[in-house]
Amino acid sequence: MWNISNKLYQTPEITEINRIPMHGAEIPFACADDENFCNYENSPFYMSLDGDWKFKLFHDPENIPDKVFESKFKDSKWQEIPVPSNWEMQGFGEPLFR
Repeated sequence: MWNISNKLYQTPEITEINRIPMHGAEIPFACADDENFCNYENSPFYMSLDGDWKFKLFHDPENIPDKVFESKFKDSKWQEIPVPSNWEMQGFGEPLFR
C-alpha cells in the first residue's frame, strides 16, 4: 500500500509503488498441439475479468476505510460498473478527455 502520511500519491515522479513489472500478456496453453491455440480464451489458464464490479470513488486516500481490502468488507452500498469501462464514463468524476 502507499504511504499516506508522506502523500506519495501526489508525487508524479513516483509511478510504480506496489506495481508488478510490466510484461506481455501471454496466455499459456496446456500443450502446443492444442487445436484452439489461436484463441486465448480457450486456454485453461485464462480467466476473464469482464463483468459488473463494485465501485466507490474516494477523492483522496485518507478517506479510504482501513479494512477496504478485507474479503468481509461491507460494500453493499457501493454501485456497480461494467468492466472493462472507465469510471468517468459511468458518472463518477469528470472525464479528462472528451
